[in-house]
Amino acid sequence: MEYFTDPFQRQFSIADPTINFPFTQEEQFDNGRLVRYTVLAPLFIFSIYYASRFYKKYTLKGTGNIEGNVKISFIELLHSYHITILGFLLGLSICGVITEFLKNLIAKPRPDFIARCGPNLKKIDFTAMLINYDYTICTRPYGDYLFRDGFKSSPSGHSSIAFFGMGYLTLWLYGQMKTFSDQSNTTTNGSTTTNSTASSARKHIPMFHRLAPLLPILVALKIAISRTQDYRHHFKDVILGSSIGLVGCIITYHWFFNSLNDKNCDKAAISHDDYKMLSGGGKDISNGDDIV
Repeated sequence: MEYFTDPFQRQFSIADPTINFPFTQEEQFDNGRLVRYTVLAPLFIFSIYYASRFYKKYTLKGTGNIEGNVKISFIELLHSYHITILGFLLGLSICGVITEFLKNLIAKPRPDFIARCGPNLKKIDFTAMLINYDYTICTRPYGDYLFRDGFKSSPSGHSSIAFFGMGYLTLWLYGQMKTFSDQSNTTTNGSTTTNSTASSARKHIPMFHRLAPLLPILVALKIAISRTQDYRHHFKDVILGSSIGLVGCIITYHWFFNSLNDKNCDKAAISHDDYKMLSGGGKDISNGDDIV
């Protein structure tokens, strides 16, 4: 959509101070760096994590044949990895489409728009500085693509992608670490009893487990703020883009995974019976062979 559709080209005032900032040649986070930090890095972390769990489960323990409960556990592990990647890429794509659609619809000039426009001084009436002009006065010194891109200030695409990618990673880390998991209720012979030990352990989770997963959010915040420092976006654009990314990651994650308060928050939102069906049979693992 970015390369095949043009934004609405609004009229503008060359005296508007909010769009008279210089054009920054070297961005702090260009598209390549954005993809490395917010897309490839999470995908790498997901892959390494599930590969290590598979290695620990089936190599170090020497289980050998994948049968019965072990077979179902393997499918559960493989399915969790598949769901993690699927949810991440699907949500990322949806956020990208929504952001680009709004960019073209809102068509707000970027802070460096006048520099991209390069107004033809012969077409400007200096006796009436408050008059609005259209794109016909622009010489486009940085090329046609960057000129048209100058109408795509809101919402910030970098902020949207950064907060989706880093937000999804944060939620996933909390889920795998079971930071907020409620394991105080255990089932014995069909009755529910309170496990005070598990409840106490949940209340005394190390501070590292609570704060470490938030580090990706700091990366997203750095990327978002850099867009205002490079004069690519106004602060309102960054806030809107960040909100789209955060809402997107929350909806997508909870669509595919159990709630962070669930005792099975580290697993995909699919029942054990479904795993048995996927595996072509197998024993009941309602008290499953947990993969750690």
